Amino acid sequence: MRTMDFLNYTQRPFTNVTVRKGYKWANLKIGEMIMLSDNGNPIEGATIRQILVKKFSDIKTEDIKREHDSYCTTRNQLFMTMRVAYPDFSKDEVVTIVTYVIQN
Repeated sequence: MRTMDFLNYTQRPFTNVTVRKGYKWANLKIGEMIMLSDNGNPIEGATIRQILVKKFSDIKTEDIKREHDSYCTTRNQLFMTMRVAYPDFSKDEVVTIVTYVIQN
């Protein structure tokens, strides 16, 4: 089982979205189980519901309305957060948008 680490481990009940730089998570399969972790500490499992790959500049509000971090529900706020995680991040970067459901 793969582990997805978060810098700011905040999750909504049920369905969440996270945006990741590049293609590392693009090969997740619908229905695949992953472990979510907080700075390397496993927290809970999740099931993949959708994978989208697109340029950051093409993200629509609908794509991130369930962003796990409620601060990042607009493209501008998400961009600022991505710059914290990836200081060289640009709006032309390819990102993978992962939709998942928390398993209780």
